Amino acid sequence: MFKAILFDLDGTLLQLDVNEFLPKYIKNLSYAVKEHIPLEIFPNKLLEATYVMVEDNNPDKTNEQVFMEHFFKITQGDPEKLRPIFDKFYVEDFPKLGANYTAVPGAKEVIKHCKEKGVKMVLATNPVFPKQAVLERIKWARLNPQDFQLITCYEEMHFCKPNLNFYREILDKIGATPHQTLMVGNDCQEDMVAAELGIKTFLVEGFIIDRGTPYHADYKGKLTDLIQLI
Repeated sequence: MFKAILFDLDGTLLQLDVNEFLPKYIKNLSYAVKEHIPLEIFPNKLLEATYVMVEDNNPDKTNEQVFMEHFFKITQGDPEKLRPIFDKFYVEDFPKLGANYTAVPGAKEVIKHCKEKGVKMVLATNPVFPKQAVLERIKWARLNPQDFQLITCYEEMHFCKPNLNFYREILDKIGATPHQTLMVGNDCQEDMVAAELGIKTFLVEGFIIDRGTPYHADYKGKLTDLIQLI
């Protein structure tokens, strides 16, 4: 039925509540750069640059380029000093944040089933993190990154959710059409918005995020219900 399936990560394949995780992540990153950017201003500057990245619609710049340009502009930070610190943080410190997270029940079985069916799989997380951080969270879910034809990250993508161009870019990269594709996620607005392109949508129960605006889900259920659908 489907030739391609796009999987969100946090709250879909990985049991991670974003609202609980982000404060810990920001606090740890703040301490990593405190000798260069004061602790009291870093969180707001990080969020401001992230907001600019999410809202950007320029196809000529990657998300990373947009984020870094704005971040260093508003912090007056030195890229030559800070970028190595960021890189070290994601390799050495970020993994420590994952001690209490694990896969959504049935995640490995669902991925195995899709693989056996010959379905193209995309790890379609919102590309606001570097690839190292995405790969680490895949590891927390006990999944194999090689099972995914594409893993979205801020170094390679040019748009963020809920921008429809995010989904268009994925389809272009994997050579799929909307009617051949299923988006699986737990975010009513950022994931289910793919329906506006004609992509079928599956809302995963358990960690549902709903901001209250209208959305369309073709299917809804536990992650393991996908096995009967595919």
